Amino acid sequence: MILSRRAFVATTLALSATGCQTLRALRDGDGLAPGTFALRGSETVAFTLSGNHIYLRAMLGKTPYAFLFDTAGAAAIVPEVQRALNFEVTGTAQVHGAGDAAQNAQIVRVPELSFGGLTYRNGSFLVLPLAFLPAEPLPGLRFGGLLGREFFETLVTMIDYEKSRLIFDEPAGFRADPSATVLPLALIDGHPNVRAAVGGDWGQFDIDAGSRAGVTISRLFANSSGLSKELGRTIDVIVAHGVGGIVTGSAARATSLTLGNLRLDRPPVLIADSSGGAFANANLAGNIGGEILRRFRLTLDVQNAKLYLRPNARIGEPFAFNHAGLFSERKDGIETVLLVVPTSPASEAGVAAGDAIGTLDGVEIAHLTGDQVAAAWQRPPGTAVRLELRRDGRAVRAGFVLRDII
Repeated sequence: MILSRRAFVATTLALSATGCQTLRALRDGDGLAPGTFALRGSETVAFTLSGNHIYLRAMLGKTPYAFLFDTAGAAAIVPEVQRALNFEVTGTAQVHGAGDAAQNAQIVRVPELSFGGLTYRNGSFLVLPLAFLPAEPLPGLRFGGLLGREFFETLVTMIDYEKSRLIFDEPAGFRADPSATVLPLALIDGHPNVRAAVGGDWGQFDIDAGSRAGVTISRLFANSSGLSKELGRTIDVIVAHGVGGIVTGSAARATSLTLGNLRLDRPPVLIADSSGGAFANANLAGNIGGEILRRFRLTLDVQNAKLYLRPNARIGEPFAFNHAGLFSERKDGIETVLLVVPTSPASEAGVAAGDAIGTLDGVEIAHLTGDQVAAAWQRPPGTAVRLELRRDGRAVRAGFVLRDII
């Protein structure tokens, strides 16, 4: 069966280091064109979950790449892929991310992308540098880019985190799980969006599988709802890093997150300070990311405006958060500390902003992906960490034990 996705004029893309970044074309008529799908009934695709990111193997023509699947995202390839495959350039778009800066991107037409028995033909892809995502997220496979709304806008899309699989169905053949919780689903700027409550404060939240975090809210929502006062103690953190730059903010623990008749207690919450990016949207409270979503089997049925949630075996697991109190960034192969939380384990061990991390627990940082480094700070409290750092041209060693910092 050939399925056509309706035309669109705004492109959204989630690019995440810790939280969601929304990327959208800023003007109409940018030459973005929908592709078509070839699918026989239903298709199941295995994925690897790394740092709460969903990576799958996809073919661009005859060349395999690793792609990140992102429910708040849209099709994009990295410049290295464009240089290698030289797709037809059809236009340009100006795009924004979570940060305040805008950048220009080429639009290219990709003749064919496929995985399993599912093929997407002649769709528009943005060309964007995504250096903050792993260069080789799957063994032996280079990072190719992002996939997202092109799929769930047309196909019923199930993400089964427990079994590490995506299932795509033609809408006409889809049969809902009668035991799942059903929430009204809307598309806002191309993002799947539901009503949810942090503590007792309700708002509209994107469902963002491209975010590593649990819940991220805007400072505007936190202040206008009164949630800022309810959260109590907060710490300064790096909330997100992607197109548009780095977003800073704070982190705290909420009393609960409510989704329909489902309640999760004490989730970590990031509060984003942004004046011009995705988190400056007055109509959006925030997003719900992988640290929450991985506890469910979720199904996006856009055609019938429904989100299905069924808890899995992870529903009772402790919420992961940064237990080190340091946030770092990799650029040109160097992992540099950007921020150290005062009175955190990293701070007490003498780690400072500007330090370059050489090894982590005896492993050279070049041998670890960004997802693996982020996961190292989220290991259970009580885990010992050893770092070798470079500071002002000299070697510095630091050791500390992870613990809760919010």
